[in-house]
Amino acid sequence: MCLIVDRERAIRDHKPVNHFGARLKLANGGAAEWRTDPWLPEGTLYVLDRALAERVALTCKLK
Repeated sequence: MCLIVDRERAIRDHKPVNHFGARLKLANGGAAEWRTDPWLPEGTLYVLDRALAERVALTCKLK
């Protein structure tokens, strides 16, 4: 019973978090996805900075 109560509380208290990446279409018809792990502080799973993801996408698009 305790597991059910704990799970219900976790679901109720959940706060959605937006995270971002960049996926690019290449001229040859292929695609590339930004590997975010080198940019993340230790223990962080996602890029939370939308502006950073947009800058990466724009920079890669210009090359």
